[in-house]
Amino acid sequence: MPYMNHCIFMGHVSFDMELKRTQGGTAFVNNTIGILRQQPKKEDETKPEPIWDNVEFTVWGKRAETIAQYFKKSDPIILLGELRTQRWEDKETGGKRQKNVLHVNEFKFAGGKSDGEKTPKYEKADTSPANKESHIDYEEVEDFDPEMMPF
Repeated sequence: MPYMNHCIFMGHVSFDMELKRTQGGTAFVNNTIGILRQQPKKEDETKPEPIWDNVEFTVWGKRAETIAQYFKKSDPIILLGELRTQRWEDKETGGKRQKNVLHVNEFKFAGGKSDGEKTPKYEKADTSPANKESHIDYEEVEDFDPEMMPF
């Protein structure tokens, strides 16, 4: 049976990016994106309370440097990658823990330019013919109010 692990998330950056480096000097960024989930309006509500889902992500190498340079808290972003499960033993309780993290292979700017900066439009993981994926064109996010974000 074939398997596929390819995820696409569109949301807003939860925190300002913090570029870090491993002991070997490899750049990386850990952050989360908030994704607004649409919910049906109840009869007694004029506007439903927004529900935010959060997806943790990691970006490595040159992409990490680029994403740290051009994105800040509440910026709209599209992330493409694969989910990986991280497992560890809790030092306090000794219990086994795990979480899923999106390992970003590509990202796209979902909003317009900020502060008059010229921003690249697309950051691809691998442009070799063997790994070339089809381009996906997304609509830009409009009418986003950063004050809606719960963080």
